[in-house]
Amino acid sequence: MKHLLKLSFVLFAMLIMVGCGGIAIDDIQSVISEVTNGNTIVLESGTTVHLRGVKASNTFTKNMLDKYVGKEVSLLTDENDSQKTIDSYDEEVECYATLVETGEDLSEVLLTAGGENAYDANSVEDFHKKKYDELIFGSGPDPKLEKPLLSARLKAATMLVVEPLGNGTASIGSAFFIGNDGLALTNNHVIEPSTRCKVYISDANGDIDYEQPFNLKRVVYSDDDYDYTIFYVDLDPTALKRITYLKLSKDKEFRAGTEIGVVGNPAPGEKILTMSFATGEISRFEEESGKIQITAPITHGFSGGPTTDYRAHVIGISQGGFSDNNANLNFAVDIRLVRDKLEELNLPYAGK
Repeated sequence: MKHLLKLSFVLFAMLIMVGCGGIAIDDIQSVISEVTNGNTIVLESGTTVHLRGVKASNTFTKNMLDKYVGKEVSLLTDENDSQKTIDSYDEEVECYATLVETGEDLSEVLLTAGGENAYDANSVEDFHKKKYDELIFGSGPDPKLEKPLLSARLKAATMLVVEPLGNGTASIGSAFFIGNDGLALTNNHVIEPSTRCKVYISDANGDIDYEQPFNLKRVVYSDDDYDYTIFYVDLDPTALKRITYLKLSKDKEFRAGTEIGVVGNPAPGEKILTMSFATGEISRFEEESGKIQITAPITHGFSGGPTTDYRAHVIGISQGGFSDNNANLNFAVDIRLVRDKLEELNLPYAGK
């Protein structure tokens, strides 16, 4: 009888709310039951919530949101929001959501991990815009990411590069985006600079879309001596909205002992171990050769992939290591050399 009375009371309260001008969005608290894109969650109450400040098309935040299914959130409107109430729980709203368990702003959590790639500044105002702008564009350093978030960020920006060699064989390598217009980096020896290559983009889980290969649009610059290539991928408008890119580090010096992460596509046998993530640290520098020695265990297929610090800032392009050697001797092209060339070419790379 107590349960029936309680249920009746809730229904009665809902009827009163509806009868008094609708349901206040700020009073809605429910569990996330579904995620439909990079900024949209569906609650068990039936309400569809478009999170302010986050891009709908961002695949990185879509994969992050999937992990919050089953978590309870409270909704929050902005002071100037025209929509403060809804007539029924199964309507769509554009607002903010806080995690009941921790009190965290879900949009802020997504933007901390997704960075500028995920930010939709046009959907926020006043207090939240000031807070999010500071988070994305503030003078302070980007936050250090935990390994799972670092892995997701690198995978979402990295590509599988396949160059057909004939007779049913192919060369496998990696590349990564450094701009929202398809600008990318890899090793010179990965594409050499072949226009026959096909590239396949990944999501934050490392799942590759094999159904939609893309071509190289243009090789801007190749450096034989330092083994890097700057190029554009020929992406359609839909793909341009999906891609995630990485910032180049602005550090003038890289210190030995700095923790790093790498992602690549090794193929030790018949199978390609796509979007493999590994960590290590900087060991030393070779100024003359333009190489950074790292302890991350990279092998064939990692070539051309990103080597980053734990803020997901690129410090190098993974190049390779010594084979048939028990020592962990691996190298990356020093990104400072590449940055100088990008500046010379006046290209709009991330982290400029």
